[in-house]
Amino acid sequence: TLSQALKRVWDIVQNERRRCYYIQTIGNCHKIPLDHIFYIEIVSRAAVFHCTERQYTEYRSLKNIYEDLPEGEFAFINSGQIVNLWRVARVQGDEIRMDDGTELRCSRRMKKEFNQKVLRFLGRQG
Repeated sequence: TLSQALKRVWDIVQNERRRCYYIQTIGNCHKIPLDHIFYIEIVSRAAVFHCTERQYTEYRSLKNIYEDLPEGEFAFINSGQIVNLWRVARVQGDEIRMDDGTELRCSRRMKKEFNQKVLRFLGRQG
């Protein structure tokens, strides 16, 4: 029926919306697929999104951004960086290597929590 078809379309649109992050800049709105984000970091009070095709800047706190990201797929590695767990290629000690080759460092204070999030993430995928 038409109502079932509309519901399916609505569900697809809602699922697509959940798999993207929207950045509002002056005069523009950017839709970033979550799987394009490698990591997000604070640079001079701005959040810089390091993505596959380019970088985006948003003037929001990492805490607020983190709350808008899907639970269990992103993790703080220190007070100024969040990584996309889908894009982590390797974790060795406090070093984190991303799919794009970027090397990041996890703070001692956040190491235990980060490792727990990685294990939960891997458990969900297996």
